[in-house]
Amino acid sequence: MFPFFYVRFFKTIGYVFLIYCHFYFGMSLHYIHHEQNKSYTRPSKATNIFLKKRKKKD
Repeated sequence: MFPFFYVRFFKTIGYVFLIYCHFYFGMSLHYIHHEQNKSYTRPSKATNIFLKKRKKKD
């Protein structure tokens, strides 16, 4: 008979691994998407205003 402790242990590792993969791939995809957008689109109005405000402070 397989000890119950091991089953719980492997289940926990599995869940942690799945969550880690989900976040890792989600972040990498988001980052790649962001980089692609930067290459062929200008920054949005919000970022322009934000940058202008920062320049005024300096």
